[in-house]
Amino acid sequence: MSRKTRFTLIFALLCALFMFNAFADGVSAETKVRVGIFYSSTAFKGQAAVNSETGFSIGVYDENGDFSETALDETVKNAYVYINDGALVFASEDMKNAQNNPDSVIFRAENGQKLVLRPAALSENSDNNAAADANYSADLPYIGISGKKYPELLEFVMDPNGNIKVINVVGLEQYIKGVLPNEVYTSWEPEALKAAAVATRTYTLKSMRGKHSSLGFDLCPTTDCQVYAGVTKTAKSTDSAVDGTHGQVLTYNGSLIDAVYHAISGGTTESAWGAWGGDKNAHPYLTVVSTPFEKYGELKQGHWSYVIPADTLKSIINAKYPGKLTGDIKSIDYSTDGGEYIHTMVITDTDGKQIKLTTSSAVRSLFNKYALSANFTLGRTFAPSDEQTDDTVTVITSKGKRTVDAADGLTLITADSTESFSGLSDVYFLNGKGYGHGVGMSQFGAQYAALEGYTYKQILETYYPGTLIVSKY
Repeated sequence: MSRKTRFTLIFALLCALFMFNAFADGVSAETKVRVGIFYSSTAFKGQAAVNSETGFSIGVYDENGDFSETALDETVKNAYVYINDGALVFASEDMKNAQNNPDSVIFRAENGQKLVLRPAALSENSDNNAAADANYSADLPYIGISGKKYPELLEFVMDPNGNIKVINVVGLEQYIKGVLPNEVYTSWEPEALKAAAVATRTYTLKSMRGKHSSLGFDLCPTTDCQVYAGVTKTAKSTDSAVDGTHGQVLTYNGSLIDAVYHAISGGTTESAWGAWGGDKNAHPYLTVVSTPFEKYGELKQGHWSYVIPADTLKSIINAKYPGKLTGDIKSIDYSTDGGEYIHTMVITDTDGKQIKLTTSSAVRSLFNKYALSANFTLGRTFAPSDEQTDDTVTVITSKGKRTVDAADGLTLITADSTESFSGLSDVYFLNGKGYGHGVGMSQFGAQYAALEGYTYKQILETYYPGTLIVSKY
């Protein structure tokens, strides 16, 4: 190796190291994720019942933002949080009974402070035989609320509407352990679960301080972000996948990627540009990828079909785009732009009015429950109807085409029998593949790849081409 080549290589490595350190700053295994578990329309109106098998630690945040704990004289396992005279109250009895028993009030967070609860730590000699630093999620102390279990801290905040917003503040790795059992099947192959863990960790870090920051938290607990339920549902298989990929994330040119994923691709993925528009070159790693190993035909939602009466489709379109069409549907033209997902669709009515859709997500959104993905073909035909109609249908006979009046009644001859019907309905039929937006990693596809012998790194390299797996901490 020449001196010039050696210098170039060292310079490139230093640049790569600098780029990685730049995005790694401020994030560690102790990084906390703030999950809004009850907020806006789901915020508690009145009071929230909480429970903990180990009892509670309770307090507020001090001036440094640290949890300032108040020791309780006795273990309280069932309690209530409610608002009283502008303060958040922690009490052993509900709001109604507490009015007659002031002694039930254990703690008040005054002056707009957040009320913070933490499950008391398990002791080494507890009946559960689980220490406070247990590695398995099911052994962690938790707070129960609305039938679900959450570890670490719960913040109770009075929102502008006078309701109680609840935020779970949880360590990054534990948060991922709370997501995986709700996003994948815990019985899947270990390599598929590891791929899901890396994608989840990457998505989490990329999404933090994003669209929900104005509400005071990082992520929501639904499919709008990632499905999270604390330690309500746990599995050693998914915990192991998180531990086995500790700190690993996906990067492209030294930056975290948008590691989006979906359920089933239908044999080929969709590009980010095709799904959501924008800059065609913004996400080169979210491109169309062929996945012949994905046996989507074996899955209930992998290959599907629906029939939509024309009148029903017209109502759906008018509800989605009110006033855009004034007549009946005349034609629906669409293009896949060389792929399999429909990117553009033009709907024209009998008055010449049009609606133009330019992304596959818009197409899927329009057809709603009738399209599990935008990876479908669309046709128009007539189907038997029980109602009388003046419609006619053209049939091909041995003497050429013949027009039949459907109102006279028709007989359908099948391989098994004959069936009489009195008319025809104008319908659209969809024949589709896949489930979800189709961008990034297919969760079921990852499982099929693992069954074919792919490692988790090979799975991620397939679905996110050009990316690197690096250890963030």
